[in-house]
Amino acid sequence: MPPPSSPRLLPFLVLAAALFAALVVVGYIVGIGSDVALRPCDASLPIPAVDARNAGPRTDVVGASDAHSRAAGLSVDVDTDARRSAGATLRGRVLDAAGLPVAGMAVLLGEQPPIEVPLLPRRARPPKTERVEADAAGAFVFAGLAAGTWTLRCHELPSCAEVCTLAVGEVREVELRMPSDHAIVTGVLRRGGVTRDDFHIEVLRGKSQLSTNACSKAGLTTMLAAGTYELRTWMPALGPSAWYSRHTLVVPPGVPRVHFDYEVGGTDIEVVVRGTAVVGRDEVGIDVNGAGLDNAADVYTAHASKVGETTRFVLPPGNWRIAASGPGIAALPEHRVGIDVGTPPIRIEHMAVPGANVRLELCDVHGRRFTPAPELMPVLRAAGMERPCMLGANGKRGQPIVYTSVPLGAATLGFEDREADGVRTFLPFAPQAALDVVVGTEGAVVPLTVQRRAFVDLRACEASGREDFAACILVFAGTVRVRGRDDPAAQRWAGWLPPGEYRVAIERAGVTRERIVTVGETDLTLRLRP
Repeated sequence: MPPPSSPRLLPFLVLAAALFAALVVVGYIVGIGSDVALRPCDASLPIPAVDARNAGPRTDVVGASDAHSRAAGLSVDVDTDARRSAGATLRGRVLDAAGLPVAGMAVLLGEQPPIEVPLLPRRARPPKTERVEADAAGAFVFAGLAAGTWTLRCHELPSCAEVCTLAVGEVREVELRMPSDHAIVTGVLRRGGVTRDDFHIEVLRGKSQLSTNACSKAGLTTMLAAGTYELRTWMPALGPSAWYSRHTLVVPPGVPRVHFDYEVGGTDIEVVVRGTAVVGRDEVGIDVNGAGLDNAADVYTAHASKVGETTRFVLPPGNWRIAASGPGIAALPEHRVGIDVGTPPIRIEHMAVPGANVRLELCDVHGRRFTPAPELMPVLRAAGMERPCMLGANGKRGQPIVYTSVPLGAATLGFEDREADGVRTFLPFAPQAALDVVVGTEGAVVPLTVQRRAFVDLRACEASGREDFAACILVFAGTVRVRGRDDPAAQRWAGWLPPGEYRVAIERAGVTRERIVTVGETDLTLRLRP
């Protein structure tokens, strides 16, 4: 028998010692990288004072773990916050190329992100950022900063930035000077001679977005190089897709400062929803749809928190449809308003009645569920209202089709092929007799077994078999054109067709060729060559 200290055991002992040392090192590194350490609360400990008079709006986020720790009687010792108690300060001035102060310029301070080490946990705290506006003398102050590396920049302009490494308790003076090829651009938005601060301005050059700025009572200050820009104004109540107005701004070369002053007109709108709603589901969405404007394709949504509260926004001249909806209400009726220059303020009241959702579940005779495009589904009629299909997506099997905000009580779903403006739309299944639905406070589920029609996919191809992007495909049932599923590619046509023969026209370079396609009960895919 070999002795206990046999050389055979030596490799295993060395490996175990190496693993233990590695675990100790990793634990030490993780401990250093951790931002949060908990300790019992001590009321006698001094609370560090931070001078926030000139610190501006803060975007620091206190994590949920901090809140839970304080609630449990523990104090949170955040490493960076501990260093902040030393009160490092970064102050300076914003100057233009000529050395004159720039008032109102946004100055951003961002903490350099920590170095990420592979295979180690990420830091629990995201990098901190702060923002202030320079005062009338162009001065700014960031107080109570942590020791470390910070990036200071003017209005997110890369050519006007400074990287500063601060020591504990250090006070650093910094001068931010505007580049000579940029102009200081200031401006205000007014309505009736009064400066408005409830708009946002987005600056674009071509299709590139340069910045988005919130107006204040003092107006807007930014930096732009020489050129022509588009300024878009929008209201937070309607969202950034709702362009209120558009203006052209020209910045001449060699001009250090440019000022604009725009009158934004329009009409103030107040919308309030009154009535009753299902308890606990009385949130309201205000849908604003513009017609006759260059942004008519957009639907804007402004949110009021509860039934009975008022939503306020501004609309430019045009024709508008304003409706209210919510998961627990069905608003009656929709309002249509026309706004001209000088139209006085408008107040709209919707009367809400309790509403719920109706879910339609389709399956074929073999029990397989399918979900057609929502626009191909019929509307649901209830209490004199028509509710379109709102949810559902192609290609996702079993996803329910939903009608939202349906008034409680009796409703009807009618399934039939449609024809409008000389174009026929076939349902994905054979027409059905109208279904009677009873909607309660918890909604309703309508299962329906149908005879599914064939899905036909047609593509124009060249003689070589490659897809012909210069071709256009149209399908006709007799002399009536058939609408397929919406597809931006003209050389493709896809949709549901009942059994029968169809005339397919393939147009290319002004020459049209026709083919007869026979459709049965099974799905069909064809590549059509000239």
